[in-house]
Amino acid sequence: MKAFLARNGIYFAAAAAIALGVHAATLFMLPHFVMVQALAKITQGGGYNVVRPIARADEHARTVVRPSPDLLYSTCPFDLSKGALQVQATVPPGTYWSVSVFDADTNNIFVENDRQAKDGKVDFVVLPPSSGPLGKAWVGPPRTAIRSPSVRGLVLFRTLINDESRLAEIDAARRNVTCGVYSNP
Repeated sequence: MKAFLARNGIYFAAAAAIALGVHAATLFMLPHFVMVQALAKITQGGGYNVVRPIARADEHARTVVRPSPDLLYSTCPFDLSKGALQVQATVPPGTYWSVSVFDADTNNIFVENDRQAKDGKVDFVVLPPSSGPLGKAWVGPPRTAIRSPSVRGLVLFRTLINDESRLAEIDAARRNVTCGVYSNP
């Protein structure tokens, strides 16, 4: 056995080094690759910083990973190269609702749901990674500010259809969500 290891040890070491390299590359690069692919698919024909209501999930739906037919989804792929992104929504009453912000590596950097929304409204700004402190530059009402570690990412809205008779009402509420470049008043 010692002779076998002595003859082939270099091959085992090389295989282990390659396996560790592939493992590390997968851990660090795959999430970014997945988000790049998702954003490319979502932004076809519409670009960034625009809310897109997604058709109700069925067996063919794959815009959102592993979608639920009990949820209505809307997405807002963002590009902060032109400045901060402002997101505003009125939460439909009597059902589950959430908004999540993901960076370019699929990390969830912010989430708020219907129970956390003050007065049934959500108003927050996603800041670019390179922006300075808010300080005196921030004008307007107080709102939540999230600093994104990446220039691009995704805002995902989910609304539960808890009663089919309310589908039109819930759908109308999700279509009133706004997502666009923030401009100081």
